[in-house]
Amino acid sequence: MYPEINLSSLPSVSLLNKDKLPHCSAIYFLLDCENRVLYVGKARNLCARWKDHHRFEQLKKLNRKSNIKISWLVSKNDQELLDQTERYFIDLYQPLLNQTPVPAKKIIPAEIALNKTLIRLSKSNVIILGIASSDNSSQPTVYLKYPVYGRRGLSGTVSSILKSDNKRATCLRWKKYATRKKFNFWKTSCNGIFIDVSPSYPLLPLPAITKFQTLLGVEMIYIQEPEFTTILEVCPFIEQQHPGVSVFTEDPIPRLWTNSVESLKKR
Repeated sequence: MYPEINLSSLPSVSLLNKDKLPHCSAIYFLLDCENRVLYVGKARNLCARWKDHHRFEQLKKLNRKSNIKISWLVSKNDQELLDQTERYFIDLYQPLLNQTPVPAKKIIPAEIALNKTLIRLSKSNVIILGIASSDNSSQPTVYLKYPVYGRRGLSGTVSSILKSDNKRATCLRWKKYATRKKFNFWKTSCNGIFIDVSPSYPLLPLPAITKFQTLLGVEMIYIQEPEFTTILEVCPFIEQQHPGVSVFTEDPIPRLWTNSVESLKKR
């Protein structure tokens, strides 16, 4: 039922030339420099299968020590036949990688990811409005504001920065919890502290603020006294929007992965 094959006579390309694989249905074999079978797989479109293969990063590391090639045996484009043939060759060759789990991708801790994000936000004129201390039912929340001017202000820029975190392999996830007049409101959590990013809308009467405080090691402009009290008096909606907000006085985020600002910057 299954063909007897000579692996060394099969068509092949080197691992790093995977883009040259043909668009055909096939059983494929990953072979090292001594023609030992490392992995057996199946594909209804061989080239498409290797565009983003789940074993590629692992194999690329192995390739540094032993030149790996992808060989293939053309097959009919029939899923049942492919499944059966793949199982046959796995049983025949007992490839090591077919018997081991795929290594997990390196996940960046939320603390490291947030540090880099805050650097980008600080360069986009995002400021620290204040902090609401914790009570029995909630975590402390740091409120960040991005300026609003023109039609959308910096909403698009801020959204782009935060969405990029959600696409990366990090433990940091931003949730958009509201949109008002095309301005987005975002929230995340890091080491027990909430971070809230929202527009300064209605427009805050911000003074010429030049004082800085650090948030997870990143210097950011913040609203200090007496300007903070003045803004709350002029804009009572702020306390309605952010209950319990007060002047930001010190960095509240505990360091679980880093011990200093210097070690953060080295990452």
